[in-house]
Amino acid sequence: MRKITWRLGWVLLVLASLAQTRAPGKTGLAAAPALPSSASAGAPAPASTALLGDYQALYQEGVVAYQKKDAETALQRFGQAEPYGRNDWRFLKDLYWQWAATYRDLKKDNGKALEYYRKCVEVSQDLSEWPAYWAIYMQGVIAFENGDAGAALQSFSRAELYGQKEWTFMNDLYWYWGATYRDLKKDNAKALEYYRQSEKVSQDLSESPAYWAVYMQGVIAYENRDAKTALERFSRIEPSGKKDRTFMNNLYWYWAATYRELEKDNIKALELYQKCVDASPDPSVWPGYRAIYLTGVIALENGDKAAALINFDQAEKYGKNDPAFLKEVHKMRETINPAP
Repeated sequence: MRKITWRLGWVLLVLASLAQTRAPGKTGLAAAPALPSSASAGAPAPASTALLGDYQALYQEGVVAYQKKDAETALQRFGQAEPYGRNDWRFLKDLYWQWAATYRDLKKDNGKALEYYRKCVEVSQDLSEWPAYWAIYMQGVIAFENGDAGAALQSFSRAELYGQKEWTFMNDLYWYWGATYRDLKKDNAKALEYYRQSEKVSQDLSESPAYWAVYMQGVIAYENRDAKTALERFSRIEPSGKKDRTFMNNLYWYWAATYRELEKDNIKALELYQKCVDASPDPSVWPGYRAIYLTGVIALENGDKAAALINFDQAEKYGKNDPAFLKEVHKMRETINPAP
């Protein structure tokens, strides 16, 4: 059952920043596609076909309901199964893990989810056995989302002790560890250490968040004005993130910025801003509309006022919900057509 829930952390950051495209200086990942739901709002849970006391069958019915996004049936089945499985700690840890996931993923109730992640850990007699170490990690993820860096780092340090044998887990763990230092502690040096570890443990850089971790190394290099390192990271990781359009959108944005601001190469920057726009799932989401705008700015710098105005029109259309951006575009327009 592992694959059902454990990726929700980085897909939400990807996140604090989890499930949203990131502006400069933030980290993030794209949200996972929703599963189809067979449950109608407010509908009563269907009757169980499991025999009374068959806690494994009741649990499996709950898992199927979770997969169908039927939270009420899932929670009912888990509640029915719990009393009959109290002498089976391995069953209980799986039950509490799935129970927590239902509250977090379907009910959007992190308070209740945290309660069951803790129960998952408490009943486990071996924290190196799945999903106990994931439950410790998820306590850290929730702390990160709540802005509690101390609690997040404590959970991640503890989880690291027990999850060493699973590289996909360590990949995720180090990603959030890095994000906690970057977003909450404002410590890029420590963040960089964990982004590197996330890459190092990964056996497949095309699996998120590995490619995001390499990208973040490039972003930090860009912020430190280290063009050589930034360009190496961006070019190296491009093939690994091709299937993630949100990632490619972000990657091309910073890649272009590195050429324009640090290398003073508008030709390469223009090529990458265009790729940023082409990769954008939605140009109304940062950095899509800004890439369109900067394409216009470069056109203007090259003396092509007509192309600049076309791009400014497009940028304003997609960036209409960003007042500060609209002021910036208006100011640039005035350099072409000064107000009387």
